[in-house]
Amino acid sequence: MSTRRKRTKNTQRKPLPVITPKIVKSGAEGKAFMPDTAIQPAVMAEPPDQAESKWTHCKRWLNYLFHALERAGLIFLIPTAYVLIVDLEDRQAQRIAQAWQLITQNAPGNSGKVQALEYLNIADCYLPHDPTKWELFKSCGFTALFVSPKQKEPLSGIDLSEKTHSSSVYLYGSKLSRAELRGANLSIANLNKADLSGASLYEADLSGASLLFANLSGTDLYGANLSGANLHEADLSGASLMNANLSGADLVDADLSGARLRGALNLVQQNLDDACGDDKTQLPEGLTIKNCEEK
Repeated sequence: MSTRRKRTKNTQRKPLPVITPKIVKSGAEGKAFMPDTAIQPAVMAEPPDQAESKWTHCKRWLNYLFHALERAGLIFLIPTAYVLIVDLEDRQAQRIAQAWQLITQNAPGNSGKVQALEYLNIADCYLPHDPTKWELFKSCGFTALFVSPKQKEPLSGIDLSEKTHSSSVYLYGSKLSRAELRGANLSIANLNKADLSGASLYEADLSGASLLFANLSGTDLYGANLSGANLHEADLSGASLMNANLSGADLVDADLSGARLRGALNLVQQNLDDACGDDKTQLPEGLTIKNCEEK
């Protein structure tokens, strides 16, 4: 029994000593105070360098976020731009198709034909055949690198005759400069004050057409049918009328300066009596014309 009791006493843990802070009296006043070694604050302030590193880390993550948003914006912008380009090209193709529909439909008068012809005849810019990217940019601007610029539509062989459209087609004042109208049928059409300067009317049918005050300067009328056409005060300076049929054409006060009329068919002196030309006007043998400066 005694042995067991001794072992029990030995196994019991001794209590830890309680350390109490010593109170030290200050010299003269004798006030008690705690030494600095006993003061242990619960929370310690972070060192300045550690706080700065956290701010740098935060800025880095903000930069990552801004770059990610920027790239995401570009990702959404690229398909949007592609859709816009496709839409612009589709609209252009649709307008061209509608213009052709207006021209070919059987309708008297204007019926939107003037606007349709003018739209088909215009070009956003003039380009050489098979242009390079640099030529596209130089001639048509930056957008031409992405959207195909509209080019002139050839109007060769169009039928705007009275027979097809039930009455005279009204094309008064139409702007068709340099238009490609080879073999077009414009019989009985109203082309008064129309601008056809530099246009190609090679072998076109203009029989009975009204071309009062029309601008036909530099126009190719080789082999054209101008029988019965009214060319009163028309500007035919520099025009090519070789092999053109001028039977009964009204050339009163027409300007034929520099025009080429050699080989013109059914041209008689009576046609030229009231017209004028210059030294460069080429006439069939035996025919004369007065100088425009003498009028």
